[in-house]
Amino acid sequence: MRIELLSNQPQTIAQAQLDAKEELVAQAGALLALRGDFKINTFMRRGREGGKGKMFQAPSKSLFLQSFKAGEEGGTLYLAPALVGNLAQYQMSKYKFIVRHSSYLACDGKIELFVGFESFKAKAGTENSTWLSLVGDGAVLVSGLGGIYPVEVAGEYTVSLEHIVAFENTLKTKVLPKNQLANGAGVFCQFKGEGLLYCQTHRPKAMARRLEHGALPENFKLHRRDQSFKLRT
Repeated sequence: MRIELLSNQPQTIAQAQLDAKEELVAQAGALLALRGDFKINTFMRRGREGGKGKMFQAPSKSLFLQSFKAGEEGGTLYLAPALVGNLAQYQMSKYKFIVRHSSYLACDGKIELFVGFESFKAKAGTENSTWLSLVGDGAVLVSGLGGIYPVEVAGEYTVSLEHIVAFENTLKTKVLPKNQLANGAGVFCQFKGEGLLYCQTHRPKAMARRLEHGALPENFKLHRRDQSFKLRT
């Protein structure tokens, strides 16, 4: 499998070339176009609650995925995230990789994907964040809101939880109390050890507001029958 990131600001497109019988598993809706013969399957991966050694995630949390298995002659896939932002490619080998649910775009079909990450369970401010645990060998594509940048952690590194995209499980994590940094504004996570961390430049809520204002002019109206309903911007 050969993946190339095609830069087209403000968003990056991924071009994945698959050889015969290779498989790629992507977030449902990520496919832009394809060339070649593929067997496509849509399925759902659901989180589960469990005891020691199992993923801790509310059962209602789920992820819709699409698998693309190339035929005898292989083929090419073009993928992009739902929101405006850039992509990064990570090559998994021996470490578990933890990815934010909304930042996962695709991975090699040989990689196992689970919904849930025990260390962020029931921590203050993290109940609305869903995390994926990836295990295996192969390429992973992650997306970031706005820009995405890697950080080689060696020692200690603290970052806002909303800006975390993905990280290697060699890093130890600790969610800090809300009032410990930034006068209570937001939740921060402290990483210790050595490993790779990916961060994004924009926070989800702020990015959504920015996109909303750009897409809905102030004088935009919806007309239904004889009444006019002004959208709130």
